[in-house]
Amino acid sequence: MQGFLNEQNRIGRFLQAEQGPCWEDLRERFLAAIEPEQRGQVATVLRKTRNGGQGLRRWLQLIVTGASHLPERLPPALVQVYIDNPEALPLHDCADCGMAIPVHTGWYNYEGEPERLYFPACPLCGGRTGLYAFWSAPKARQEERLGAQVGG
Repeated sequence: MQGFLNEQNRIGRFLQAEQGPCWEDLRERFLAAIEPEQRGQVATVLRKTRNGGQGLRRWLQLIVTGASHLPERLPPALVQVYIDNPEALPLHDCADCGMAIPVHTGWYNYEGEPERLYFPACPLCGGRTGLYAFWSAPKARQEERLGAQVGG
């Protein structure tokens, strides 16, 4: 029962994340981190709440809830995956920097092997990617890496 309640709390945080000034501020910072040539396409995809854009919105939700971070610049190849594949989801992460990494999972297979792995190495830092690759590291190591990314 406790696992179910934790999952419900997590889902509630995701739904709340898309409301209010925090979301709008993050959306603007997110767009600023994207190359100018891709920015317009990404803004359009983010506005499509019923037809695409789920992966990008999920990534923003992860950032709002503290489950991912926003680097100063986003690799264009990473962003292009979300533009080209509306079913790509940020379900993997980089073991070294914690960057959310998109995969294509197929129907109802979020925790198994993805149908398509776009980046076996992180396009930001070159680290190994995978399901819970960053979050399975010891907590002190996570804090050290995240602190270095935000200048702490």
